[in-house]
Amino acid sequence: MTINASCSCGKTFRVKDELAGKKVKCSACGQPFTVPAPSIASPSSVAGPVTSCACGAQFRVTAKIAGKKVRCPKCKTICQMPAMPAAAGAVAAQAVVAQVAAPVTSSQIGSFDKRSLCYKTSNSAESVLSDMVGLRKIDDEAERKSRLWSLVGILGIVVIVIGVICAFAELLVAGVTVGVIGVVIVIAGFSLKAIHRRLDIDDRRYEVVSGLLSLLSKDMAADAQVSVALDFRPHNHAAKLQRSGKVGYWNAKFFVDRWLELGGRFIDGTKYTVTIIEKQQDRHRTKRSASGKIKHKYKTKNSSEAIVSLKIKQKRYPQAQDLYGKVGETIQLPAWVQLKSVKTEGDLLTLRTTTTTTWDARGPDEKNADHDGVNWMAMMFLSLYRILNDAK
Repeated sequence: MTINASCSCGKTFRVKDELAGKKVKCSACGQPFTVPAPSIASPSSVAGPVTSCACGAQFRVTAKIAGKKVRCPKCKTICQMPAMPAAAGAVAAQAVVAQVAAPVTSSQIGSFDKRSLCYKTSNSAESVLSDMVGLRKIDDEAERKSRLWSLVGILGIVVIVIGVICAFAELLVAGVTVGVIGVVIVIAGFSLKAIHRRLDIDDRRYEVVSGLLSLLSKDMAADAQVSVALDFRPHNHAAKLQRSGKVGYWNAKFFVDRWLELGGRFIDGTKYTVTIIEKQQDRHRTKRSASGKIKHKYKTKNSSEAIVSLKIKQKRYPQAQDLYGKVGETIQLPAWVQLKSVKTEGDLLTLRTTTTTTWDARGPDEKNADHDGVNWMAMMFLSLYRILNDAK
């Protein structure tokens, strides 16, 4: 639930109810102001049990939905609500009515479309980070179920082999029956594996958003909005094909995968955008051997490009234009990343870097990656802000 709040400068906001009574910084003037208490009780303030969906979304059970099946607003699956103690009373019901009356829009919650494998939202950093936890759980569940149904398919193959053995042992009826059961198990196992494997998304993509936004949010106002667009479709999706052609003796398909767009505003008023693009060539050629057999060869080449742009307020950084010529001298990047270009246009400063090295992003329970994407993006921001700090 959200609360209407306003700063003395006249700027109005909608902030989360857990910020009631706390001081937050105004994103317009930078001055702190106190968030008022909500006009009615919210579900989080009522002593009802808390339950969670398989996607990671958590919500408090109220008298209106206790003991019923409801649809999760994040992943749209049906969840069974536990019973609620009678002491919760009418206050809980009032809070639910007030919350249900307001339609839930894409600007209030993150949206991950399991059909298109795309995530897009404009929300607070806290909400986006919560969505990344949900995506991690969806990915882990898909991996687990994919492995499970793969084992079921292998079991079906074993059953087919047993059926064949029975048939050769003159147990024809039993062998055929067992064999048919094995075929059914194989089809079911590998079909369901393929279904769940589709949701086995690239964890590097949501982990880099989670890690980078955790760092950037420290320099953002509590109510600052973050826009995120993540594309989890495979690099060779038809929509990402740019052209086909020849590279030497190879037949090549050229794909451009613009899979991350992240944008927000820092407390100092600077707007930032982060874009990650992957370019990949899928190469294929055939060759006839001396014995007359045709051999197929496949080869893949890829590179990653990161773009960080800052749109500054020139009143805050009056000497920025004078220092733009020294941008190249202040850029510091990981050894496995190359500088592509630095562009300055008025109040816009854009840094582009690229790498052909395979990189990763560390999860919450993982060790530091050898080539960490979060560290890559963080060093780009630090390089640009080193210039701005000298321009004050």
